[in-house]
Amino acid sequence: MGAFVPITLGGKEFRLRELPRRANREWKELLTVEVRKSIAGAGPLETVDQVIDAIAASAELMMDLLIAYDQFGTAWPGHETVLPEREWIDSHATDRECYESMKKVTGVAFPFGADLLTLVPEIRPLLLEAVTKGVAAATVAMTFSRSSSSALPNTAGTQSTSKPA
Repeated sequence: MGAFVPITLGGKEFRLRELPRRANREWKELLTVEVRKSIAGAGPLETVDQVIDAIAASAELMMDLLIAYDQFGTAWPGHETVLPEREWIDSHATDRECYESMKKVTGVAFPFGADLLTLVPEIRPLLLEAVTKGVAAATVAMTFSRSSSSALPNTAGTQSTSKPA
């Protein structure tokens, strides 16, 4: 049977089949290669125009990767792609829908991401450092964006609230 990833594009819900481990590894490899290529091609982002251009290019990359995720799902006999043609998506879906869809897909592809930040809060500064050094920033941002709105757990230890006797 398998699990599905519900996404909304153009106001319509689509159910992408969750990829099995091998196909998921292959898609994550594609994601890593394409994001690194995009970051390397962007060069240094020193002006507002350069930042805007990089963000605009990342929207296209996200859609390419979302469509690729759906196409990797054809590994099952008899399974066809679920998403409509790129032209339909471009004409009907909003950027927010595309971004939210990509967050859902990367959340499924990297199921440990948000939990890792909760369990090991010390990893967040390391990830931020990696992002500033040009390591797959989009991958990190999308994978861990689900946890960004929640506070990190207190790592200082349990404080006693009892009064001395």
